[in-house]
Amino acid sequence: GKGHAGRRRRGPSRGLIAFLVVVVVAAAIGIVAWRLGAGSSTTMPAVINLSRAEAEKRVKDRDLNVQFTEAFSEVIAADNVIDSNPRPGKSLDKGETVTLTISRGPDRVEVPKLAGLTEDQARQALQAAGLPAPLVEQQDSASDVGQVISSDPAQGDTVKRDQSVTLYVSRGEAVELPSLVGLTENEARDALAEYQITLNVLPDRIFSTDVPNERVAQQTPVEGTRLYPGAVVTVALSKGPELLTVPKVDGKSEGEAKQILEAAGFKVSVNTVFPFGPRNVTSMSPGGGNQAPRGSTVTINVF
Repeated sequence: GKGHAGRRRRGPSRGLIAFLVVVVVAAAIGIVAWRLGAGSSTTMPAVINLSRAEAEKRVKDRDLNVQFTEAFSEVIAADNVIDSNPRPGKSLDKGETVTLTISRGPDRVEVPKLAGLTEDQARQALQAAGLPAPLVEQQDSASDVGQVISSDPAQGDTVKRDQSVTLYVSRGEAVELPSLVGLTENEARDALAEYQITLNVLPDRIFSTDVPNERVAQQTPVEGTRLYPGAVVTVALSKGPELLTVPKVDGKSEGEAKQILEAAGFKVSVNTVFPFGPRNVTSMSPGGGNQAPRGSTVTINVF
């Protein structure tokens, strides 16, 4: 009896022990595998608009590597993060490299020195600075014609790369155009050269009863017009008066004679020789058949 009771007090069977060992080992392996799997991945943190240093710290805290690029931004302050690749929340393996784009601030260009340059030189300076073609406004100035007086924005100001600068360019000072009528071509040219104004002479001369041949009979613009250096004045030279043949009206009545002469382009002056006569033309000056300037006066003697 005692021997039988001793056998019942023996420990767990070898099979049970082996089973328990297998279970424990499997559990341990599972735990290790779970820990290894969970510990090898991470997610991309949110870093937009953080400073470069803070963003870099957050990324490295997730066991990620970081590289940087730069870009201009109108809204994100300089040295802050504009964008990230990948985007926040993306699942990553630890040790992967992410890219952060850092703001260089707004894309701005400094306006170069422009005052004192010619307009062409100023255009070249703006092009060299990476700015578009300027707007140009002419202003009265004692500065040389074509010289840049100032700009808006001014030298040293910063502007967007696509912003046009306004150039204020001297057009000189306005002068009142003198009368050129009656001058020779050379005299008219010299009179305008003083004001840096150019003379243009029309190829065809015109008739003039007032201005002698080869002198200025007409000008455009007219005397008194305000002009700037570089302007052009056009003149027509005289070829003297237009000569017409005087119609012969001797023996005709006063009324008929006046009608004929006026229709031919003349003015008529009547000299009454005898007030009680039939009022017929007895003579005329200049005589019929002669040449006389258009618009000149023909005198008829009436009896």
